[in-house]
Amino acid sequence: PAQLLPENTNARVMEAVTRFRVDKSRRLGRARRRSDSRLLRYLRRELRLVLEDTGDDRERTRQVETLRRIFLAPVPPPVEDALQDVRKYSLNGDQLLARLEALRHRFRLNPPEEDESVTEPDTEIVRIICSDGLIG
Repeated sequence: PAQLLPENTNARVMEAVTRFRVDKSRRLGRARRRSDSRLLRYLRRELRLVLEDTGDDRERTRQVETLRRIFLAPVPPPVEDALQDVRKYSLNGDQLLARLEALRHRFRLNPPEEDESVTEPDTEIVRIICSDGLIG
């Protein structure tokens, strides 16, 4: 037999869904975080210095910006291991750009899409059609 639900059922369900989404996004955030922040600081500093030295060279500026978008974003563990070697040898300038381009081609890395933002999926409304109503 059908029973009436408490009045605040919808609010409680939506609160649980919201809590789940927040918890899920926090877990994903920890999983995507770099394990070595020194590596990230090194890459950020060196790429900024290279970018400052480019001057009016648009092609080189575009190349450095692309490499920044690729390597400052979360990368797979094998790429991070290769980046540790780059940091260990203290590459900078043209040597750093050449090594990062080689890693980009070796691991087939592309910059993340500009519109790749974390958005909530649209709520899907499911309609149930009674098959008895179709017979007639």
